[in-house]
Amino acid sequence: MFPYQLEDDPPWFSKFLVNFSHFLVRVTFKKKQLSKIAIKNINDSRAEIVFLDLSKKKKNTLKYTYFTLELGLIGFKGMIFYIYNPSNNKIRFDIFKHSNDRVHALNNLYAEQSWEDGFKVDFIFVPFGKFENTNKLMFSFTGEDYNVSPKVYYWTSSRLYKNLRSIITVNKYLELKPTIKQGTENRYYSIGSWFSGNLKEMVKNLVNNIAGLDGREDIDLEGYEMKSLISKANDFLLRIPEFSSAYEHLLKELKSLKERVEFLSKNAICSSLDDIIDYYSP
Repeated sequence: MFPYQLEDDPPWFSKFLVNFSHFLVRVTFKKKQLSKIAIKNINDSRAEIVFLDLSKKKKNTLKYTYFTLELGLIGFKGMIFYIYNPSNNKIRFDIFKHSNDRVHALNNLYAEQSWEDGFKVDFIFVPFGKFENTNKLMFSFTGEDYNVSPKVYYWTSSRLYKNLRSIITVNKYLELKPTIKQGTENRYYSIGSWFSGNLKEMVKNLVNNIAGLDGREDIDLEGYEMKSLISKANDFLLRIPEFSSAYEHLLKELKSLKERVEFLSKNAICSSLDDIIDYYSP
């Protein structure tokens, strides 16, 4: 079955990450609907129940909602860069190391509540490293007074830069369906051979892309986050060993193409093969 594609436009900042394989997590926060609240005064002998009608919408003033994201990773070693948009022109980002099966708690995340009933936030996660054959990717969002429902999509980059037009034509955001543990609400995502973590040295390219946004008047970007990103990326590059050879990544390129071949046109397949040959030729 052909996976569902992203229905709406991707976030505007995704255009700076097209050369990196990544996950897009579109999170919808919906206000918990309670049309009436019963307030009982237990000290009142009459035990009256007062109903407050909350169904009427009121004009909303600008405010921010804070929430937490827990990212669980099993069967992956490397580092994760994430970026999200608290509001239309504002981006926040960070990068962290992942060496063991663990859960990362990203606290004090926030978003502008653009309408009273709820809002949406887009996250992009860029992995640099290697996924093992058995792996799990888990997302858990908590927001006070909100029901949170994430949808996960993936973008597989061929990492070929000599014919960018064909990459854009071939690559699309496709939905990643979760596996739900029987008898529970716990869900996780499994990563197959169709998705490869980005090469370690590509962290430099990502830092350069993000650094190019600094100083732009149309983008709200914190300078301290940029300095922190550069410092952490340099530290990771010095400490993390090489993940795999060029030969291994060539095989992954071919496996990824094989996974998608039945959904691509003949011209798209030929163009992608030409890019692979061109890129890996000495």
